[in-house]
Amino acid sequence: MVISFQLFMVCFIFLMAYYFFSVSNRIEEEVFSSLRRDGTLAENQIETMISTAIKNAQRTGYTTCLQKSIFSGDPDEVISNFTTARELISIDKDSNPFVLAQFYYSKDGHIYSISEYYKAFHDNMDLYGFRDGVTLSETFISKERIPGERIRFYFVYTPIYRTAAGIAHHNKDRGVCGILCDFSKILNENEKIIEDDYSCYILFNGEIVSSSNPIDGINEDHIINLAPGESKMKLDKEKYYLYSNTIDDWQVICMAPRSATSIQKVGLDKSFIIVCALVILAFAIFWFSMSNQATREKLLASEVAQREAEMMAYRSQINPHFFFNTLECVRSMAQYYGAEMIEDIISAMSKMFRYSLYSARTVHLSQEIDMLEMYFRIISYRFPDMYVLEKEISNEVLDFMVPSMILQPLVENSIKHAFKNVDKPRKEISITASLLEDGRVKIAVSDNGCGMTASELEELKNRETQTKDSIGIRNIYERIKLFNQENTMEFYSEKGVYTRVELILSESIIKS
Repeated sequence: MVISFQLFMVCFIFLMAYYFFSVSNRIEEEVFSSLRRDGTLAENQIETMISTAIKNAQRTGYTTCLQKSIFSGDPDEVISNFTTARELISIDKDSNPFVLAQFYYSKDGHIYSISEYYKAFHDNMDLYGFRDGVTLSETFISKERIPGERIRFYFVYTPIYRTAAGIAHHNKDRGVCGILCDFSKILNENEKIIEDDYSCYILFNGEIVSSSNPIDGINEDHIINLAPGESKMKLDKEKYYLYSNTIDDWQVICMAPRSATSIQKVGLDKSFIIVCALVILAFAIFWFSMSNQATREKLLASEVAQREAEMMAYRSQINPHFFFNTLECVRSMAQYYGAEMIEDIISAMSKMFRYSLYSARTVHLSQEIDMLEMYFRIISYRFPDMYVLEKEISNEVLDFMVPSMILQPLVENSIKHAFKNVDKPRKEISITASLLEDGRVKIAVSDNGCGMTASELEELKNRETQTKDSIGIRNIYERIKLFNQENTMEFYSEKGVYTRVELILSESIIKS
């Protein structure tokens, strides 16, 4: 028995050594994959922050009162619009946590803003010569932050043109909008997704401007001087996995301490489990044959407990982070082998699932549109050239808050039901959204499919016991009513011609 036990231990130690040797590279690849994912999230957050700030500023800058305040040569007209212009600027600034102030500067040297940073704006404009003559023609981020501030505040400049009948004329008068942004808040949203043990830094123009889970006591010079790429390094007494990527004047750095990574975090190798299980089973059979009944019962109970523990280990690994890492791994493989179609589908799926898991209860309508486009991209691969998605979305409703996941089920319902036994050369699904006079928003999803008779439409509207196929529509109806009892859902259809679902939404009384 002693010899058998020693032989078993030798085999087991050999298998363990083989396992750790064979999966070490896979462990590192899993860690680097997570770091790349976190880096992509940070890069997307940079783009979203800047594009949102510019879009909001331009939207305000092209309102009638701001246009008259900036470009009108009539003093009375400027004065009459001055108060409204300041209120619009204040509302726009307060709606964006990244924006500290907005300045609208005209060719005549007039400044329109509500801010304590007037001197900083003047100094920054002088630094780039913008005050000598308004010639800015494209968006520009100042590389000089506001001096004396502990937090990294930077100006983002965008041109504002004098417009005629809503159309910008670049050869006409132009002004400048200076948006003072707090870059330190870039990673605020990502902190919910980035691994707890991981660190993320965002650098702009060679300075750390935002960080998540910063490493205590580390010298900033070590971070600033890190080269782009993937590597392993040692800082102080800790070893780190490192991912760094540079885009223009931005650099994203993600780090994972080696002590925070383990075999359990990346899952067990199936071949190793099978081999170990066979060895353990063979030893158990031999042991049972040489032991009494009481010993066999103990071993059996021990094996059952072991199998239950292994099953719990498997289940604990099936979580969103593991799922997204798996999708990213598949996407990376598709990219490596040049399978662009597969890479595109996986990217769209990942964005859809992340949106369904992490989106707030209420979102901007523009986010719903983006998610719908990801869904339709997958549909286009499944059914090439079969369906056409047309959108007519008013810009003034893109920031309207709506319950999440209300558009995709309606479009999916059209694809599943509207075109059965319909032979049309162009199967169209359209979505429109516009602002009504009473401040509500009307969203319509239409198709040119089989349509319904009046009795069929009435049955759909009044159906109380929902089938599996209609649970999506019922769910949308109940949720829009939960958010605001004034919200309505209406159905319109003509047999053989079309079907249209209209949502009339008021401002939500339930906030996320």
